[in-house]
Amino acid sequence: MGAPTSYEVYRVIGTTVTSANFALKVLVGTVSPVLPATLPATTIVDANVKNHTTYTYFVIAVFANESPTQRSGTSNYVTQPH
Repeated sequence: MGAPTSYEVYRVIGTTVTSANFALKVLVGTVSPVLPATLPATTIVDANVKNHTTYTYFVIAVFANESPTQRSGTSNYVTQPH
């Protein structure tokens, strides 16, 4: 696989990712690598969170130059209470 063409940032409700909440994941945003260093832009603002709710975030790399488009596994999880 080549370099990722974008990164999808997702969130789920709860303190970890399970098969149940993974099925309900919400796409928070997509970022594209900044050339030539292929480093991703790293700012995503999640403006649709609810107070007193804990979310766990993760990223999936997208390789759209592949046919068919390929996706990586999930990144490490980051949990954030709101």
